[in-house]
Amino acid sequence: MPDSKPWFLVMTVADANKPGSEWKRVGAASYGKVSVRPIAPEGWLALAVFIVIWMIVPLLIWGVGFGLGNLEAIPAVIATIVFEIVAVGGFVLLVWAKSTRLGA
Repeated sequence: MPDSKPWFLVMTVADANKPGSEWKRVGAASYGKVSVRPIAPEGWLALAVFIVIWMIVPLLIWGVGFGLGNLEAIPAVIATIVFEIVAVGGFVLLVWAKSTRLGA
């Protein structure tokens, strides 16, 4: 079985008063928020790769696809939206699979 070391720490409203909670540490209330933080080098790397891909692929779609005449405007918009849905969904699944709760 692969290494099950968590990459991300997920904190919810229920964790607001637990020791080690970032809301308690900064003296702020959670107000129904969910906080997700990278806690391992792999989590930081995954976040960095997500940000780079998030920036590069739309530039390629619009610069190469639309700019060089390979795509019209509407297909470029659709390709950008589909890419962003897939990228965000994939990153959320990665965070869900490689996360732990505060105090768990």
